[in-house]
Amino acid sequence: MDHALEGRRVLVADDEPLIAMNLAEELEAVGAAVVGPAGTLENALALFADERVDVALLDVMLGNDFVYPLADKLAARGTPYAFATGYGVEMLPPDYADVPVCAKPFATDAVVETLVRALAGKP
Repeated sequence: MDHALEGRRVLVADDEPLIAMNLAEELEAVGAAVVGPAGTLENALALFADERVDVALLDVMLGNDFVYPLADKLAARGTPYAFATGYGVEMLPPDYADVPVCAKPFATDAVVETLVRALAGKP
C-alpha cells in the first residue's frame, strides 16, 4: 500500500523512551525511515546535522530544554516539522502558531496525519 510517508526520513525527538520507541515502530510500519529517536535536544541537533531529514516530529520539551532551537534550524533549512505535546497549543510561542501540532497522548493515525500536513505545509 502506498503511503504519504513511504520512504520519508522522519526525525523523532521525544524524551520518553517508550513513546519514542512506539512512534518509531508505528512510523516504520507505514514505510517511513526513522532518524533517531533522539531523547535530548543535543542528540536531536546532532542527528539533524548528520542525517538527511524529510520531516520531523518534535516533543516541545526534551528533558529541561525546549525544542525550539531545533525547530528554527529545521525551518531555516526548509524542512517541515510538527510538534507533539501534552501541553495545550496555547502554550506555544506565537512564532510557532502555524506549525502542525499533535496532542499527546496520540494515536498512530493522528501522528501520521500531522506529519502529512507538515509535509504539505498546512497548519
